Amino acid sequence: GGGTSVQQAFTVTGAPASSNPAPAFSSMVPASTTAGGANLTLTVNGSNFVAGSRVRWNGTDRTTTFVSATRLTAALAATDTATPGTAQVTVFTPAPGGGTSPAQTFTVAAAQNLTALGTIIAKITAPQGGGSRNIEVIRDGVMPAVGSTDSLTQYDTYDGPNTATDDWIGYQYTAAQTFNRVVFQEGRHFFDGGWFNNLTVQVRQAGNWVNVQRLSASPFYPGINNGITFETYTLQFDAISGDAIRLYGAPGGSAAFISVGELQVFGL
Repeated sequence: GGGTSVQQAFTVTGAPASSNPAPAFSSMVPASTTAGGANLTLTVNGSNFVAGSRVRWNGTDRTTTFVSATRLTAALAATDTATPGTAQVTVFTPAPGGGTSPAQTFTVAAAQNLTALGTIIAKITAPQGGGSRNIEVIRDGVMPAVGSTDSLTQYDTYDGPNTATDDWIGYQYTAAQTFNRVVFQEGRHFFDGGWFNNLTVQVRQAGNWVNVQRLSASPFYPGINNGITFETYTLQFDAISGDAIRLYGAPGGSAAFISVGELQVFGL
């Protein structure tokens, strides 16, 4: 009698994986932009975000940075906002648990070119350099190829022996406008000037000039004589209203002047 039964295996498993919460998406900044701008960083606010959460643009992941359980940032390429329309933005969190948040709509509005509506203003209005003496050259629509040496397609602010710690050029309007982008084509660089050592965009509000917020340049503005003439920079920033807008900064070179091939202003 008696004996030993056939053996069976007893398995000890790990603790069950915790479940990721479903993401909740409450707002995004910005929620709109104008078509044709540069790369854009989208800030997504909500709750229940985890390190693996991803922002999706029309259902496709965008490079996402986890900031906190209530905030993510996502990198949008210029191609995402190149044409007017709308995009559906969601937050996706992978299993276990997780899921996809309800979508919110991001609007890409048609850009309004405000260049022709303004009156050109500049610190130096009587230049003495070799460029065009007609300041209207900065909005004549002529944008020479990179590397051009045609000085007559630019306006440079060389004014002889006079030097200053700042220089500026832009547009003023008879009524307030909302700005969010400037396209700036430099002119020629010379041995003694033609560039900004540092550059920002300012808007005039109630008679005071204020710096725009979250300014980005594409490509990056070098702030030196990099030897490249007639290079074009797209300067993108948070939408801001005012009755004038200008490029502002310290002029480069020993003669302290800037060179402008073309200056275009866009807004909402």
